[in-house]
Amino acid sequence: MLDLIERALALRSSKLFAPLPAEELLPVAELLSEVQLEPGDVLFSQGDSGDSLYVILEGRVRVSRGEKDVAELGPSECFGELAVLDWEPRSASVVAVTRSELLRLDRDDLLDLLGDSPDLVHSLARVLAARLRTKSA
Repeated sequence: MLDLIERALALRSSKLFAPLPAEELLPVAELLSEVQLEPGDVLFSQGDSGDSLYVILEGRVRVSRGEKDVAELGPSECFGELAVLDWEPRSASVVAVTRSELLRLDRDDLLDLLGDSPDLVHSLARVLAARLRTKSA
């Protein structure tokens, strides 16, 4: 179990949260919960309701749509933000490839943070734009 400072430091390494000033990371870290996965564990399936986003602390997860693997993500990467923002069902499934430790941020908390932090809004836009560029390449 990570303490508040360790969670804040883990956020600092994430592309999504790295641009936030240090004084904004502790309040965000307070909102996070930890999720542990074993290899093969399904975090969520395509079509599920999306109510949170995740940041990978340790391990690797596979993202797939139908039978096709579309990405393998590792430490410091985030996922799940699309369903949180547009309230649509999950567009992909996520399964642990290795033992993994994640941080979870619930939709309501993220939306509150976005209202208070222009830096986070900008960072989230950059993460989404990068995903779109990668997807269309």
